[in-house]
Amino acid sequence: MGENLGVFQHKANLYKCLSELYNKPSDRLLSFFEPLKSSLVALYPDLVTLSEKLEEEFNNLYTLDKELTNLTVEHAKLFIGPFDVLAPPYSSIYLESGRQLQGESTTYAEKIYHEAGIAISEGFKDVPDHIKVELEFVYYLYYQYVETNEVSHLHILTKFIHTHLSKWVMPFKEQLLGRANLDFYRTLGELTANVVMAEREELKAKPTIN
Repeated sequence: MGENLGVFQHKANLYKCLSELYNKPSDRLLSFFEPLKSSLVALYPDLVTLSEKLEEEFNNLYTLDKELTNLTVEHAKLFIGPFDVLAPPYSSIYLESGRQLQGESTTYAEKIYHEAGIAISEGFKDVPDHIKVELEFVYYLYYQYVETNEVSHLHILTKFIHTHLSKWVMPFKEQLLGRANLDFYRTLGELTANVVMAEREELKAKPTIN
């Protein structure tokens, strides 16, 4: 399947898979490892080993416990709470003083979503600058470019990567490496950061910030 996809389709697939892997653990996540690896083979072969490690770690946990209890507890401690959130998945925590939620960087992310024609609905339950939402947004932009061939989607993507996502993905990765107990989320954080920073290097043209 993978060899028949174009570069931008692989990009869309890659960011979709990464976004999904930040959701609450379940057997549903099993379906994302193959397309993740396929797109990494096409785009970033040096990162394939990380994806294989990620899949192995998940499979080992799933083999021991089909309910993925330990991984679910880890997910909650790292990203949700209810007490101290060990690795907050929000840009504002890393980009603003005081580790605040819903700050200026959150508003900035929403502004770029609006620029791309996306409106945040009243029923939306996640914070707009959650890592999985931002990865999903990159997926959306690549998907829209594949569907429409409208280059404005790539311009917005370049701006988003350079001025926002790449600014906080590295400290987020370091937080995961330092606070996660299970290798799965350490590996996911490392893979996510490597993909985003590789993307940033590819998007050499610095966008004009409005």
